Amino acid sequence: MNMDTFGFIFIVLTIIPRVDPAETTSRPTAVPTIKPTTPDSTQPPTAGEGTSSLTFSLRRTFESSMSDPTSTAYQSLAKEVTREVNKGYRAIFPLTYSRCVIGSFSDGSIRVAMSMVYHNKTVVPIGMLIEEALRDVIISGIIDLNVNVSTISATTNTSGGPTLKMTTTTAFCLHFLLTVIKGMLSST
Repeated sequence: MNMDTFGFIFIVLTIIPRVDPAETTSRPTAVPTIKPTTPDSTQPPTAGEGTSSLTFSLRRTFESSMSDPTSTAYQSLAKEVTREVNKGYRAIFPLTYSRCVIGSFSDGSIRVAMSMVYHNKTVVPIGMLIEEALRDVIISGIIDLNVNVSTISATTNTSGGPTLKMTTTTAFCLHFLLTVIKGMLSST
């Protein structure tokens, strides 16, 4: 599967509504309101927001002051990484992604550990999609960070079954949709 296909999948997955199979009430038909978030917000997630963990290494030299959140080096790097990661993930997940929060920087070039925050717990992508999204925005030049793409790792933190069930449902629907589109294209 090439990168254009992954980009298409990410866009489709952010558009397809995710529904909890156990939900018995009807869903509103209005477009959901996107919560306003300042571009470089570093607020920790609230109880209603969903989260995932993301780690990667920057191809830069680590300085010991980067492990101290009160240092100028840490704060400067945190601002840069936050700005770029937010720009990339808002391009890929415009309706669901809220912000990232830096957890730490550590040695190993510069190892970045952060939390990714989503508007609610039902819209958190699976780890593989989070990883591929970062690779896509790096390769496409949307973000300007010198990331070693082989070090990207993500884990979905939001507990509960609905995220996995919805992801499986979405994957099935996506496969069906792509098969239909392929059939329509080959018949023309």
